[in-house]
This record gives sequence, structure tokens and C-alpha cells, in this order.
Amino acid sequence: MPSLPQDRIEAELLAILREVALPGGLAEAVDAALATSMDNTEPKSRQASLRAFDARLDRLRDLYELGDISREEYVAKSEALRLSGRRSRCPSRNPSSSGNGRFFALLWSTGST
Repeated sequence: MPSLPQDRIEAELLAILREVALPGGLAEAVDAALATSMDNTEPKSRQASLRAFDARLDRLRDLYELGDISREEYVAKSEALRLSGRRSRCPSRNPSSSGNGRFFALLWSTGST
């Protein structure tokens, strides 16, 4: 088994670590930017989904007005769309799926008695 001087191995390892190490403060800056980005993303995504929901209802109304779908089909599809939209905006009944688990557990247990 070949033998290598410890100082040489340590020097080479230190050079490699210096090359791959993040500059000081970069990790904290990335964490702060990510936290800010996540705080600002939720309202925008909610607004985007509300616009998409409204656009789907408008498109469904257009199809009905153009005679492409029957009144029964329009009523059924619009009701299904409204129900799916309502479900996606309601808090989960599973307390562990939200950050406010104790609050929702209390809310659901009080509402069911």
C-alpha cells in the first residue's frame, strides 16, 4: 500500500474545500430571499387561480350562449366547477395538513358537536 505525506493530502483537501465552499453570508442571503419570495408568492398564486376560475366559468357561459352545450350540461358543469372551487378554498379537515393544526382541530371538533 502506497504511503502519502499527510501535509500534502491535507493541503490538497483544503484546496478542494475552498473551491466548493460557499462565500460567507451567501447561504443566509439565499434563505432570506427565499423567505421573501415565498411570502410574496401566495397572494399572487391565489389571484391567478381566481382569475383562471373566473375564466373557466366565462368560457362555459360562452359555450352555452353559442349553443355548443345544452342548458342541463351548462348547469351541471358550472355547479361542478363551483363545487371544486369551493373545496380548493376551504381549509382541510385534516388538522395535520395545515400549520394551524390545533386551531382547525378545535374548530372542527366544536362545529361537529
